Amino acid sequence: MGLTPFPHGISSFGVPVIPGYGGLSFTGNVYWVDSGNSSASDNTSSGSFDMPFRTIDYAVGRCTASNGDVIFVKEGHVETVIGAGGLDLDVAGITIVFLGEGANKAYVTFTTDVSADMDIDAASITLVNPKFVAGIDALTGPIDVNAADFKIINGEYHDGTAIDTTDCIVATSAAVRLKIHGWKYYKGTEAGTEKESHIQLNGVDDAELFDIDIFGAFNAGNIECDTDEWLNMRMKNITLVNTDTDPSPCIVGDANMTGVAENVKCRVASGTTFVSNVGKMSWGADCEGFSTDGYAGEPIGTAAGTLAVQERVAVSATAVMVDGDTIFTVAGGPIEIVGLWSECVTANDGTASTLQYSVTHATLGDVTISGASGSLASVAAGSHVTLQSTALNTAALLSTEGATIHATGPSKILMQPGAIKVVIGVGSTTGTWKHYLRYKPMAVGVTVV
Repeated sequence: MGLTPFPHGISSFGVPVIPGYGGLSFTGNVYWVDSGNSSASDNTSSGSFDMPFRTIDYAVGRCTASNGDVIFVKEGHVETVIGAGGLDLDVAGITIVFLGEGANKAYVTFTTDVSADMDIDAASITLVNPKFVAGIDALTGPIDVNAADFKIINGEYHDGTAIDTTDCIVATSAAVRLKIHGWKYYKGTEAGTEKESHIQLNGVDDAELFDIDIFGAFNAGNIECDTDEWLNMRMKNITLVNTDTDPSPCIVGDANMTGVAENVKCRVASGTTFVSNVGKMSWGADCEGFSTDGYAGEPIGTAAGTLAVQERVAVSATAVMVDGDTIFTVAGGPIEIVGLWSECVTANDGTASTLQYSVTHATLGDVTISGASGSLASVAAGSHVTLQSTALNTAALLSTEGATIHATGPSKILMQPGAIKVVIGVGSTTGTWKHYLRYKPMAVGVTVV
């Protein structure tokens, strides 16, 4: 045994156990780490409660592989990693427990170089209650998982002021049976380098992602299935919010990925692409996507074969209308336009502008889908223009009342992928307008933003 206040462990009816950490039991050596203890030292005679090691890295080197050894990291400890492989977890079967809560919790910080990282290079390593803090912008993978059966229980990661981690947890295909059971990401000011993803899995099979909460702006997605598909994934109780305004999905999927997802909630900045590709996974009825404030949510995946092509809505930003402006972009396949409605948000001046709608195809060019509305001169906020699609030259209907009745029943317009634009006669509007589109995708994977 190493020097420890538990020279023979703690046992109950002959079974070694230290309670309170998810039912884990420890059968090997027990070591302590505390950088703030004046008696701490990285030498072979240390490692006890009263004379702890100074660093986790040294403590790992004192452990015996596959012996059930545990390292307790005391409250207030700070482990600073300044370069690639600066903290190397390379002894199989060890458990590291981070003690404390909130600001006093023991933590690992990555500084000095963007390649600074903690390498998981041996199998069956478990981290309990870990906290990680980015101390430099644009870290490229501070938690680098390269071995099987790695587990995180109740972990957290913090970015900071003008500090954004490009990709946080990066796992290679060797990280089979990866388990992250409880994970919370705390974003900083997001004034640093653009983030790509937070959890990036490169062909990791039989992984479990449970109780995950990731909120922030990610150019790729909060969770990314990268390079190769994951197989037999288990996802449960996950909340993802991607505030990237491109917009970007919450999950970057692969057509061949498999697994089961339960209670996965995804919120994107705009549009309805919550998962870029749902693959061959089974998405439970409680997996939902959300877009825009007050959006009620819609199912993720293609359960029952029809959910992905159900009727949807899209809402534009509020802006002055300029001739030729694109208000919606359709990609991935054709849509059926069920309704199109434009609302005056702030009043126009006396300019006698008119509004009509057109669509643009990459090779087929422009075609108007309405005639011009009546004059928008001096219309008040709340006035609105409605597409009447009885013919492609039927005038859009202007109403200055709180409700509209179509003069004739609208037909539905089928359009190919492309842009829906406004055609403004006379001049740009001075008031601002918002546009609402109700549509039905004609294929799985169609997006409208």
